[in-house]
Amino acid sequence: MRPSRGVRWGQNFLIDPNIQRKILALADIQPADRVLEIGPGRGMLTRGLMDRGAVLTAIEIDPTLGAQIQAEFPGATIVIGDALHHSYNFLPAPYKVVANLPYSVAVPLLMKLFEQRGRITKMVLMFQKEVAERLVAAPGSKAYGSLSVLAQFHAELSIVWSVPSSCFSPRPEVASSIVRVIPHSVPKTVVLDEAIFFRIVKGAFSHRRKQIHNALTDAGFPTDKTRQALSRARIDGARRAETLSLFNFSMLASAWQ
Repeated sequence: MRPSRGVRWGQNFLIDPNIQRKILALADIQPADRVLEIGPGRGMLTRGLMDRGAVLTAIEIDPTLGAQIQAEFPGATIVIGDALHHSYNFLPAPYKVVANLPYSVAVPLLMKLFEQRGRITKMVLMFQKEVAERLVAAPGSKAYGSLSVLAQFHAELSIVWSVPSSCFSPRPEVASSIVRVIPHSVPKTVVLDEAIFFRIVKGAFSHRRKQIHNALTDAGFPTDKTRQALSRARIDGARRAETLSLFNFSMLASAWQ
């Protein structure tokens, strides 16, 4: 038996008009706003965006759904393809992003969108509730991790509403949350080398129960240089990664150089 549309691609389609209205109000769509929608599916958000006069580009992985959306909304630009492997450089800036992201690839999609942070003014995105909580988590909380640090480096994020599974078809097995994302036009904190910063953050949390010094050396950072960088950044090597703030990690990355 062939899988139904949505199941094949892991999509859960929004069917609640009240949630649709809340998302559109939060995005503050004005006539002629340029908007990117990822995964329009059956077009519930698409319809609201077009009704409000958005200049819409939508990326849909399912060719059949994409063709249906294009037929219903000839004024929209519908791109058939995988948003995770698509370049967004063709989109005129500035633009907004409104999307019920496919949960299986939501995090890598968000990181890809962050590459466009200087061109995006606002994002209103649907995430699995657990992922949303990790995105906004503060140091010392159970949800705090490398995703929290990297996301908050790029943007201001806040959970606005929780969305029950009954608002989707087919119903997901997890709860969902709407997250407002305001990208920083420039990073929130100064980092001399973003690649080093990202490596340190990921390495520190790769062994989150270990002391920061041991976690970094286990992740492949030289022992002596790690000790020196921690000392220059005035970070106790016995602390754990989950206690360090975004500022602490930026200081450590700068001290590394």
